[in-house]
Amino acid sequence: MKNTFFSLIMIAFFVSCGVANKIGSPSEDRLSNLNYIKSNLEFLASDELEGREATTRGEKLASLYIAKELQKYGVQPYGNDGTYFQYFDLKLTYYGIDSQISLLKSDSTRELTFDFVEDFISISGEYSDSIYVSDSSHIVFVGDGRSDNNHDDYVNLDVNGKTVLIFSEAPNSQNDFFEGNIKAYYAKLSGKISIAKSKGATGVLFIPDGNVTCNWDLFRWTSQSPFFEYTREQSDTLSEVKNIPAFILNKESAREFLESEKYNYEQLVSLLNSNETPPYFELDHQVKYNLKVMRETKKTRNVIGVIEGNDSGLKNEFVSLGAHYDHLGIRGELIYNGADDNASGTTVLLGAARVFAKSKKNSRPIIVIF
Repeated sequence: MKNTFFSLIMIAFFVSCGVANKIGSPSEDRLSNLNYIKSNLEFLASDELEGREATTRGEKLASLYIAKELQKYGVQPYGNDGTYFQYFDLKLTYYGIDSQISLLKSDSTRELTFDFVEDFISISGEYSDSIYVSDSSHIVFVGDGRSDNNHDDYVNLDVNGKTVLIFSEAPNSQNDFFEGNIKAYYAKLSGKISIAKSKGATGVLFIPDGNVTCNWDLFRWTSQSPFFEYTREQSDTLSEVKNIPAFILNKESAREFLESEKYNYEQLVSLLNSNETPPYFELDHQVKYNLKVMRETKKTRNVIGVIEGNDSGLKNEFVSLGAHYDHLGIRGELIYNGADDNASGTTVLLGAARVFAKSKKNSRPIIVIF
């Protein structure tokens, strides 16, 4: 970790020094540049900033620090009302940790309950519309969930008003027609969800592939992260699209869903690995959703400064330089410091702003946007 951190500092140092040399700063400024870069990167990536997730306390502290540095360098404010800040709203959507799905056995003798994050995870941007959050439905296994001109996993299947159970990975086909853009489309879960919706399905549950299974803890933490959406005027039209519940089961949950069914988990995975077309069938069980979709709007801000140019004939031609200063914040008990994503880029941009503001050799005005 120390070697990586030092490498980031040196990369930023040489970039900043390269800028300095091109515009004529004396070479003795290099040590000063390195000190600025080191201190900026250390602070932005410190635990005190709590991973700088957008809309959080850590993000606000980072924006205050960046603005103070720009002021120190002589960079003029270019945000709202004479400040360095450009404010805007973000809509946050996420599932409450108490969300559950239940498996209702056909003989009604027992009900299995699965907990969000532990037993199943959400898919970024896919949050159930309110009409489906407490829905119950039958379950149909549809293999890869593929439907195109060459092959249709949904043919002769009635999935209207039902939940479909699908392999999460892209179909493994040796046929030449299943390559390129088509394969890329089916590699994305959003493509399979879109097809399921078009067939009338009201829920999607994915059987996990090896990547998900091996990295379940990482996916669990990612699943808890809110989905950020920039709010625009008249954005209510977005709500007209009815999202259906869509989740990835973990390996144990998938096994329980298929227990005592016509084909169990191991049999279906074996068919997938042998490149055979799996059978499609309706499960004897039903699924019930008990979902808590949380929505809120929070303010956040960009940090913007301007370095005036020295050629009046070019005052309306702007050069813009940008970097994002937010990161993932806190997941569980871990702080995601984001030294490389993107405290390093923010630090380089601060270094460039300092050198340009000091030299005053730029012909056009330069806008720096964080």
